[in-house]
Amino acid sequence: MAKKRRNKDSDGIGILFIFGLILFFSLLKFAPLFLEFIVLLIPIGIIYLIYKRYKRYQILKKSDFYTIDDMEGIEFENYLKVLFQSLGYNASVTKTSGDFGADLILWKNSTKILVQAKRYSKKVGVSAVQQIVAAKNMYNADEICVATNNYFTKPAKQLAQANDVNLIDRDQIVQLIYRANKESSHDPSREVKKKKASSLIVIGFILVIVAITNHSLASVKIPVPQKVPTLISAASKPSTTSTDRVAPSSSATSVSPATENQADINQDIAFVTNRAGEGYIVDPYPDALVPDGYGGMLYAFIVKNEGDGATNQIYFFINNRFVGTDTPIMHGPTTVAPGSTGIIIATYAHYLPNDPMSTPSGTPYTCSFHWNGSQLVSINPQALYDITHNS
Repeated sequence: MAKKRRNKDSDGIGILFIFGLILFFSLLKFAPLFLEFIVLLIPIGIIYLIYKRYKRYQILKKSDFYTIDDMEGIEFENYLKVLFQSLGYNASVTKTSGDFGADLILWKNSTKILVQAKRYSKKVGVSAVQQIVAAKNMYNADEICVATNNYFTKPAKQLAQANDVNLIDRDQIVQLIYRANKESSHDPSREVKKKKASSLIVIGFILVIVAITNHSLASVKIPVPQKVPTLISAASKPSTTSTDRVAPSSSATSVSPATENQADINQDIAFVTNRAGEGYIVDPYPDALVPDGYGGMLYAFIVKNEGDGATNQIYFFINNRFVGTDTPIMHGPTTVAPGSTGIIIATYAHYLPNDPMSTPSGTPYTCSFHWNGSQLVSINPQALYDITHNS
């Protein structure tokens, strides 16, 4: 049976709410908190879906025929699924296409039953019976039946009797609804279970909100103004690289390595993205890091153009202190790797004339950056000069 899905505005309220929160936090430009918030939204989404499914189950279970007659085909199938589950069956709805005439599959006491669901405004004819008879062998079912909110024509009844098909018409569905409601009302444990489930959902939702609030407040760190070092000068002249950087202090070398403090890393990322400007991004973790040889860590972030990723620049830090960039301007694709103590090795793409952006064919340039305790020195300044003047 071809199944029509019905779009309802209420179905998307939860999704719109979640994406609205995501958009709100992204507009605040708290990139690190934004990523953490997305992770924390997962349990909220799960709780919401469980609650929505539970409410839908209750609504379908209590539907009367005024509601049933207004349903689409797929809604009627889901209603029958809930109804049979209330009567002690294990039930599932088949896929929306290629179901070979079976809309629901029921199991009870090792008996497999196929159901063809027909939500019709007129009597159901022989075609529905023919479809479920054809589906029996395909699903290897023990029993087959056709259920409708209406009634069956006389030829349909005759064909069903000849093929041992159970027909469930409007009156029989009313009886099934009465049975389901009667069993539910005489089973106090079900009401207790429903109340417990509702309470757990509410408590879980409150705990998640509290956890998000506490985590977000604990993660907020007011940025401390930093002295911005002068860019490395080796790219403008092929000589030694020197920078006017902040000298290391006793407190700088006594703090924990940068990788042990995610808040510091997040602050570094915010500094880099703000300095690089709109349209440039960095990874949420340093691209390379090594011990600096003076009790701290030397690490580097590669800034990339958000569009093609091919315009790069390297930012270096010592324990949450910015100590410079590889070149004063952006350049082509770059990778970094840890070297020995206090050294990070950068490899630059080498474009020859007429090379496309995606495939540089020249031998890559290599340059090592060494922290000598007071400044970052480029060991191969000629490479930096070449990539900024020949690209």
